[in-house]
Amino acid sequence: MIVTLTGAYRNVGDHLIGDRALRLLKDYVEEDIISIDRKDIQAQTYDLFDKAQTIILCGGPAYQSNIYPDIYPLDLDKITTKVVPLGLGWKGGLHETPQEFRFSPNAESFIRKLHNSIEFSSCRDHRTVDVLSQLQIDNALMTGCPAWFDLNCSQQNFETRSLENIVVSDAALDTRTCLAVIRHVADRFPSARLTFALHHGYYPRLGRKGASFAAQHMLAAAYAKARGFKIRNLSSDLNAMKNLYDSCNLHVGYRVHAHIYCLSARTASILISEDSRGIAQSEALKCPIRRSDDADLIEQLDGDIASVLDNSATHFSGTLAAMQEALDTMKFFLRSI
Repeated sequence: MIVTLTGAYRNVGDHLIGDRALRLLKDYVEEDIISIDRKDIQAQTYDLFDKAQTIILCGGPAYQSNIYPDIYPLDLDKITTKVVPLGLGWKGGLHETPQEFRFSPNAESFIRKLHNSIEFSSCRDHRTVDVLSQLQIDNALMTGCPAWFDLNCSQQNFETRSLENIVVSDAALDTRTCLAVIRHVADRFPSARLTFALHHGYYPRLGRKGASFAAQHMLAAAYAKARGFKIRNLSSDLNAMKNLYDSCNLHVGYRVHAHIYCLSARTASILISEDSRGIAQSEALKCPIRRSDDADLIEQLDGDIASVLDNSATHFSGTLAAMQEALDTMKFFLRSI
């Protein structure tokens, strides 16, 4: 029996991570899996931990300055079972480098203790491996995010398609450039079916900051609707996410897991990065790096769209090779658990 610790709430991308991770674990490790909310670890949970073969820390941007105790409030001294990270990633600023990042002392101690008791851990990109290497941790493998892998499509290539159904995913931070992207896609494809997708819903969090984000999302959605887009709120609804992106020919936008889902299904996608997560995924997937604060962002996107229309297989040839190499590494990692 395996226990997975997950953290899927409003952001539908987190639900995708958990779904894909369970598929990989059941196929390559163990079918008997119990999933526990990482925020719901109680005293009796440790009794379950001791009965498990392995405890899996499952995906997401967990390598933050306070991974312990904020992300994973685990007392490792109480656990006799090995605890293994699967596809965890680093979260930093848009222009922050791994060398500039620091963990809190408690978080650093937690990470060292974690890695000293296992053979390998799994990271979702090379920048995360670099962050851990700053702590002289050398047993972290770059496996990609579990969400990279749609095992039903692993042998398929990208195909050039007419772009008749296009999804723009919402920005978490930069509404100004999001409005420009919406306008450009509407002007570039006046006859296409257009959808604006809200991955986190209108209200991503409670409080004053959440209200500010909600106002920005409502503004972007209203503008998109005025430009001919249908609005889809995907918050917490993985099936809705799958149905939307399975039917599209192109994704353009800010949501990393919209980008990953489309690429895993061999559908064209162009990601605009708002922080280190997007940058790191673009690097690992051999995709063009497009930052939300680039002065020529719209010109860059127009060039990317033209390249996709010309020959998707060529445009994503590096991506396909990177995903296939990562899948081999992921399988090796899973068999080592």
